[in-house]
Amino acid sequence: MSELKLNYRGTSNSLVGQTITNLGSSFSPSYPLSKLNDGVAETVNGSSIAYMDSSTGTFDIKINLGSARKVTAFEIAPQGNVDVISYHNPLNLTFYYSSNGTTWTAAPTSYTGITSGYPNWNPGTYRSFSTGL
Repeated sequence: MSELKLNYRGTSNSLVGQTITNLGSSFSPSYPLSKLNDGVAETVNGSSIAYMDSSTGTFDIKINLGSARKVTAFEIAPQGNVDVISYHNPLNLTFYYSSNGTTWTAAPTSYTGITSGYPNWNPGTYRSFSTGL
């Protein structure tokens, strides 16, 4: 995955400077989690991605927004080259939220069966996924 943004207060918000913690599988030392919020939606493959070592791993992260926010959608920029199909996209997405950082609830909307070439999801662009909140 190249970059992640969250929608709250009716606008898209960059996560540059926000604390993101890995709760799942390990990330490749060459493509660390810190690339997920570096502000770069890559257009040249491998230039700015967060990548897990295992193809069957869980991309499970916690984002501290500093204060309560109602996140209505998340936006993901995929890995890949411009004018070439994206790849290594997540297969399934579920957004969880918490008001205390301990108890987590799944948002009403989740996604399954996402494949490479997901409609209108090209490298250098963002695809929005509603949380249903």
